[in-house]
Amino acid sequence: MIDTVLFDIGTVLVEFQWQQYLCRMVADPKERQMIDDVMFQSGLWDEVDRGVWTEQEVLDAFFARVPQYREDIQRIYDNIGTSLIKNAYADNWIDEMKARGLRVLFLSNYARYIIDKVPESFTFLEKMDGGVFSCDVHLLKPDPAIYQTCLEQYQLTAERCLFIDDRKDNCEAAQKFGIHTVHFQTFEQAHADAQRLLEQV
Repeated sequence: MIDTVLFDIGTVLVEFQWQQYLCRMVADPKERQMIDDVMFQSGLWDEVDRGVWTEQEVLDAFFARVPQYREDIQRIYDNIGTSLIKNAYADNWIDEMKARGLRVLFLSNYARYIIDKVPESFTFLEKMDGGVFSCDVHLLKPDPAIYQTCLEQYQLTAERCLFIDDRKDNCEAAQKFGIHTVHFQTFEQAHADAQRLLEQV
């Protein structure tokens, strides 16, 4: 019997609209692509989520790749919170899970810097029973260590947990612990898949 639901946050509960954000912030398509490649496609953003580097170290790594766009990168980083929008269904989905008597936690790659920028996009955290952010434990999904940390911290039984995440590799890593998973693609699909699992297991 499943007694705990673990939610990823990015895409699942909060939409990170980085492409639209970059279009608003940078008019020139060539410059926009170069900044996108450095900030969001190079793997450097993982260090923001890991929470080991200081903000200045992260920025310096961006600047080193495209020094000609230093001012724009700083501006994009400073206002990144405007790219995050809480999904309309987030609170209701959490309420629904809790109404079933389930424990509701988060397990997400996120940076404290981002969370603090737009607290209004993370108000659902108040409804949850805790969870693990990558920035707090300096580990990133799909590293097995972050799943083990969550299981141990909250004294969870893997086989009694349901994990909902938009990345297949994160789901596969959870499955190796015996955790039930739903690969989120749309809310309608994930909600239906979660319902079926909760009724079957």
